[in-house]
Amino acid sequence: MRRMEHKIFTTNENLIQRVDSFEASIAAQMRDIKDLIGSTCGSQPTATALQGAQSGSSTNQTYAIPDLGTHTHGGTPWISSVTTQLTVPQVTMMSLLTMSIPTGNLGSARLGNKNFAFNTSNVPDPPTIHLSKDIDRLFREWETSRLLIVDGREILVKYWPEFYKKASGAKTNAWQALRVEWGNWKYIAEERERHHDSASFWRKFSNKKGERLSYKLILEVLAKQRNTNTMQDTSNTHSFFGGNLDHPDTKGAFSYVKSGKTFLTTKDDVIARKWLKLLGDDPEISSRWAAIQNIHTNTTAGPGALPSS
Repeated sequence: MRRMEHKIFTTNENLIQRVDSFEASIAAQMRDIKDLIGSTCGSQPTATALQGAQSGSSTNQTYAIPDLGTHTHGGTPWISSVTTQLTVPQVTMMSLLTMSIPTGNLGSARLGNKNFAFNTSNVPDPPTIHLSKDIDRLFREWETSRLLIVDGREILVKYWPEFYKKASGAKTNAWQALRVEWGNWKYIAEERERHHDSASFWRKFSNKKGERLSYKLILEVLAKQRNTNTMQDTSNTHSFFGGNLDHPDTKGAFSYVKSGKTFLTTKDDVIARKWLKLLGDDPEISSRWAAIQNIHTNTTAGPGALPSS
C-alpha cells in the first residue's frame, strides 16, 4: 500500500512540474504580446520583442497537457499519465508590430531580402559622421553598424537611403544633404566588395611607394574607371545591335515615352545601364553575346592559340 501511495505521490509531482512548465511557456508568450502592443498605450516594445517581430514568425506551438482526471485500476484510484496535445497558434509578430504603428507613421524598408516595418516618427536625423576620413571604418560600417538605430534595430550604412529618401516618409529633407556623400561612400564600398579583402583593395589604390591614395584620389580613379566601362558598354551595345537601338531584339529596352511620343535614348550612361540589364534579364541575348566574345577572343589570340572554354 505504501509503495502504491509513493508511486501516486511521485506521479503527482511530475504532473505538477509539467503543468508549471506549460504555464510558464504561455506566460512568456503573453509577455511578448504585451510588449508589442504596449506601444499603443504609450510604451515601447522591448528589444527582444522587436527582434521577434521582425523575424515574422507565425508557426504553431504544440504543448503536452497532462490529463488530470482520476481513474480506477484494480479498485485503487490513480492519476493518469496520458497527455493531450494542445496546439496554440503563435501570433504573427510582424503583424502585431505593424498594427501598433499609426497608419500615418507606418514606413517600410527593404533590408537585404527582408522587409522592415518602422515608425517614421522614430527615425532620427542622419548621424553626423564623415566616413571619408576613415575608409577602413567605412568598409566596416557598410556591413555592420550601430550609427543609426530605428525602432531598436541597427541599420547598416548601405541601407540609410531606405530611411532618408523622400519616399520613406521620414526625414524628407535629409536626403538632399546626404545624397552626394553617401553616393561616394557607395562607390568606394562597392569597389571594396570586388576585392578579396581590404588588403587587396589597398594594393590597387596605393601609389608606387606603397602609400594609400586619399579619399579624393580614390573617387577620381573610380570615376575614370566608370567612364571607361560606360564607353565600352555603349560600344558593345551598338556593335551587338548593328548600330540600331530600335532593333526588334532590343524589345524596346532603349526607348522611352515622353508627351505621348516614343524616343530612343542617346545618353551613353543610360545605354550602358540598360545594356547590362538586358544581359542580365535576357538569357538569349546573354548567350549570343558570350558567343561573340568567345569568337573575338579566339581570333585575337593568334595562331596556335587554344580555344577558350
